[in-house]
Formats: sequence, C-alpha cells, structure tokens
Amino acid sequence: MNLKLTLSLLFIFISIFSFSQEVNTRVKPFDLSNYVLKIVKHKDYFGADSVFNQMLIEFEDLLIRYEKTESIQNRTYLVAKSEYGNLISNQDVEKGISILQENIELCEKYQFFHEQAMARNKLGSIYLDREEIKLALNEFLQTAEIFKKHNDWNAYGYSTIDIGNIYYASFLYPRAIEYYQQSIKILETHTKNLDQLGGLAVCYQNIGLCQVQQKKYTEALISLKRSLNYRIKSHQIGNLSYAYNTIALVFIDKNEIDSAEYYFSKALTYARKFDKNEKLMNVLIQYAQFKHETKKYPQALEILNESYAIALKNNDLYYLSNIAKDLGKNYLALMQADSAEKYLNESISTSILNQDKKMEETSLGLLLVLLKNENRLEEALKVYAKLFDIKDYWLKNNESKHQLELEIKARDTEKQLYKRDTHRQKLLNYFLIVIITLVITVTLLIWLGKKRINKQAKNLEIALSEINKIKIHQDQTYSLIAHDLKGPMGSVIGLLDIMNEDKAIQHEELIEYNKLIYKRLHELYLLLNNLISWASVDKIDKLYTPRKLNIEDLLQQNIQLLNKSISDKGIEIIMAKSETSTVFSDENMLSAIFRNLLSNAIKFSHPNGRIDLTISSDQNNVLVTIADYGIGMNEQQIQQIKQNNQLASTRGTAKESGIGIGLSIIYRFIKHCGGQIDLQSEVNQGTKWIVSLQKENKPN
Repeated sequence: MNLKLTLSLLFIFISIFSFSQEVNTRVKPFDLSNYVLKIVKHKDYFGADSVFNQMLIEFEDLLIRYEKTESIQNRTYLVAKSEYGNLISNQDVEKGISILQENIELCEKYQFFHEQAMARNKLGSIYLDREEIKLALNEFLQTAEIFKKHNDWNAYGYSTIDIGNIYYASFLYPRAIEYYQQSIKILETHTKNLDQLGGLAVCYQNIGLCQVQQKKYTEALISLKRSLNYRIKSHQIGNLSYAYNTIALVFIDKNEIDSAEYYFSKALTYARKFDKNEKLMNVLIQYAQFKHETKKYPQALEILNESYAIALKNNDLYYLSNIAKDLGKNYLALMQADSAEKYLNESISTSILNQDKKMEETSLGLLLVLLKNENRLEEALKVYAKLFDIKDYWLKNNESKHQLELEIKARDTEKQLYKRDTHRQKLLNYFLIVIITLVITVTLLIWLGKKRINKQAKNLEIALSEINKIKIHQDQTYSLIAHDLKGPMGSVIGLLDIMNEDKAIQHEELIEYNKLIYKRLHELYLLLNNLISWASVDKIDKLYTPRKLNIEDLLQQNIQLLNKSISDKGIEIIMAKSETSTVFSDENMLSAIFRNLLSNAIKFSHPNGRIDLTISSDQNNVLVTIADYGIGMNEQQIQQIKQNNQLASTRGTAKESGIGIGLSIIYRFIKHCGGQIDLQSEVNQGTKWIVSLQKENKPN
C-alpha cells in the first residue's frame, strides 16, 4: 500500500513539473514580434556578423517551438516566418525562397492578404538580387495589385517603387523613372506625415540614381538632395550616411573635388555616430578610394586602418581581404614596399580562405607590380604561375560551351593531321630506302623519281596549308559573327521581354518599342550580311569596295550597336575630333575594326569607367585613337599581339567572355584597307589603339 502511494505521488510530481516546464518554454505572439524587431534592428546597424548568425539560429528555434504549442493561423506568426525566410536567404537562398513560397500559400489559405503581399514582396526582392527579372516582376506586380485592391496606399506606393527597380535593373531608366514618379503621386495623394516623407525620400533617391546612369549629373544632384531633405525631415538618421555618400560620388563624376570632400565628410560623421560595422566600413572604403584617386595616400591609409580594425573585430573575411588589398595599393603608391607586400599577402591568404578568386587575382596583380618594380624576378614568376592558375580556373568554370567545343575540335583535327603526316613520312622513308638498295645502274631513275615525289609532297603541303588557312579563317569569322551579334540581339530580347511582361504598357510606348526593335533588327540584318560575306577567305579582296567615309559617323554607328554593353558597365565614351575626319576606305571592314577595338575597350574597362575616342589628321592620314583606362596589358602580352596578331581569350573586368580572334581579323582588315595600327598599353593604366588611315585612294 505504501509503495502504491509513493508511486502515485511521484507521478503527480512529474506531471506538475512537466507542465511547468512546458509553460516556461511556450512562445507567445508577443515574443515573436519582439524578436523580429530585435534581429532586424541588429542587422540594420551591425550587419550579418557572428551575433546576427547566432540570433538567426535562435529565431528558427522560436518558430519551431511556437508551431508546437500555438496556432499558426495567426498574423504575427506569418509575419515572423516571412521575415525569417528573408533573413535566412542571405545564407541559404533556396531555403529562404522555399519558406516564403510556403508562407504565401498559408496567407492565401487563411485570407491574410496584407501578409501575403508582404511575403511576395520579400520573395520578389530575392529574385531581383539573383537577377531573375521575370520572376521578380511577377511577384512585385501581384504585390501591388493586392495592396491597391485593399486600399493600402502606403504599401501600394512602395510596391510601385519595386516595379521601378525592375526597370532600373534592366537598364530602362526612363521607364523606371515613370514608376518612381507614379509612386510619388500615390504617396502625395493618399499618405501623410512620416509615411509620405519616407516614401518620397526613396523615390527621389532612385530617380537620382537613374539620372546618374543617364549622365545627367546636375539633375541627379537635384533629385538626391531632395531625397536627403526628406530623410532629414522624417528623422531617418540611419540612412543619412548613405544619402551623403551617394551625393559625394556624383560630385566625383562631375570632377568637383571640394564638394565631394564635403559630402564624404558628412557621410562619415553620420556613419561613425549612428551606423556600425558594414555600413560604416562601406563609407570608409569609398572615402579611402576617393583619397587614393586624388593621390592623398597617407589620408587614405588612415581611413583604411579604421575600417580594417572593424573588419578584424568582426572577423569579416570579405572586408578583411578587400581592405588589406586597398592598404597594399596605397603603400605601393607611397613606394613602401614592405608594408605593401605585407597587406597584399594578407589579402591573398584571406581571399583563398574566403574562396574569393576575384579578390585573390586583383591582389596578386598588385603584388606582381611590386615584385617587378623591385626586380625580384624569381618571385614574380611564382606570382605569374598563380595568376595563370586562376585564369585556368576561370576558363574551366566559365568558358562557354561553344568555345570549348571549338578548342576540342581544333585539338582533334591537329592530332589527326599529325598522325597522317607522320604516316606519310614513314612511307616516304621506306620508299627511299627501297629505291637506294636497287641497282646502281638505275641511279638516275631514282633521282628523277625522288625529285618527282618531293614536288608532289610540296604541292600536298601547300594544299594542306591552304585548307588549314581557310578553316582557321572560317572559324574566326563565325566566332566573330557570334561575338558581334550577341550584344544587339540581347538588346532586342530585353525589349521583347519588357513588352511581354508589362501589362500596363501604353499604345504609344508599343509603337516606340516596335520602331526601336525594327531599327535594331535591320542593323543586325545588315551586320549579318557583311559578316557572312567575309566567311569565304577568297572573297575578302573582291568585297573591298572603298569610298569616301566620315569616321565620326562610322564610330557613332558602332557605339550604338554596342550600347547595351556600354550601358551594362556604365561606361562613359568621350569623342574629340579635328576638322578633317574623312577617309577613302571600305565601310564594312572599318566598322569591323572599330567594333572589335571598342568591344575590347569596354570589356577591359572597369565599371563606370571612361573611353576616349580621338580623331586627328596630318597631311596624308587620319588618326583614330581608342583609349581605355582599364586593366591594360603587360609587355609579354603586347609582344604576343605585335608578333602573332592575336592574344589568348581573356575575360573582361565583369567576367565577359572572349573569343580570342578579334585582333587577327583587325590586322587582316587593316592590311586590306591600306592602313596601319599601333598599340600602347600598361598594366592597370589602360590600353590605347592608334589606327592610321589614308585620306587618298592608294593601292594596298
């Protein structure tokens, strides 16, 4: 009896203890709301540091515990889950997308339309970051429709901004500005107070960024300053450093150094006071780059050391490698080799640890310059080897399938030709041995036979050489066709995508798009005809039809064909010319020459860089100079071009692929046009091509 009583009491005690534990571990909606505010605030001020990562783990645990004890048919839970999906996408994008898609279905099931729209908005932002434009546009359009239907005007205004951001990402800046202006109208009509001011600040900021891309710097400054004013009125202290920093960058584009310095100092003041970690480091790094460009290297080092200390504290490998690279670059400019080498090696080792091949390549390039300056050739050769390994990596992981197929086919053909020639040589040797062993009386016949055989072998060798020459020419020309048509065709496809996806497009806009598409297709048709005509090696001489040409007009036509590539990288092209710019030459061949040189200049220029086109003349010739300020070439590459008229395929500064044959075409066409071409280049300083063309019609 006592044993039964004891067991009963023990059971009651365990039940009470378990119940109390369950009560203590239950998660209420209030707990979720507070944690969402806490983790979002931490990320806004401190970035994705180690503390944030730990908070993300705790956030997931809170959601799991909530699901076990509470109903998920709850607005607070659905909002929290959407926020978790958005935050986890920074670490695992597929997981973030899956969580948001599941949450959208739950919101629709429980008819929580506002929460569904917010989840769609976050999903659209993830798609936009991944450059999945169609998916992003679809989510933003549905989001805007939901908010409009339920008269949530503030959210509808912001959704319209997101649609504008899609057009901004697609380089359709006038269309993007239309949506930002539509959002301004919505916010001014239907909202007030801080909601209105905050939305207007975003709209004018984005309009300013569009105007920067259009090179309308004066208008951009007006828009950005208006955005700054709205941020100040709405007490958006956390965004002021970004606003001042953006204005400073525009003043750099306008080459107004004093104004840029003023706004950078304002940005830094607010960043140090209100921002932490990532935001502060971004301002410091851009300010240091500005000091470097204005050759104020000691000041740049002081700023970089401050950002380096923050990155070191947070153990942020990306920023550590980036800042160490900039430190090495500034010490290199000051000729302090030991310090430069120390930080460049640190950047390289951190980049390897972070698996950042691009940063590793950049730092190795700077280290190579240092070693060459100090004449440490053996060490420089080791760095060269590492750079070649990285180039190998890019080729193996990024080279197009078509290019790989061409290379494999070329190697197989070369192997077969070698086997055939070897077999023929063996047969010939055997025949000679047999002939030599014959009776001396037929020596004369043997000699005549050998002479005849040698003549046949020579004719065969000439025939094989001609076949190989034709094959190489055709391979180069077909690759050139793909190279020259890719950019314009991409522009046409982009316009067609917008026309298909944009349900609100006006009839007048359709007419303009149709005219633009027709113009592009007509240009493509003419270009394709010219390129195919050159596919036959024996037609080049026949197709040379010289006439008087205006060089400036010809350059403008080819700039237009490459407009998408120019816009993608934000390149500024500046043209200067003398009074005379007329030559007597073949229009199609000169177009191919200029198009290839311009394409290479864009490819190897840094984003937001500049290309200078200069047209000058002397008594007999017109000189066309195409100069970029990109990565340049070393002496070995320059000699390879001058000796072989070609260079191995190399990726551009934005990882653009190359075909490696454009220079061969250029030299061939220059020869047919009776002109000359010269090359000047320096590593990290840029490349200059000088094309000399005759004013009069002279035989080539």
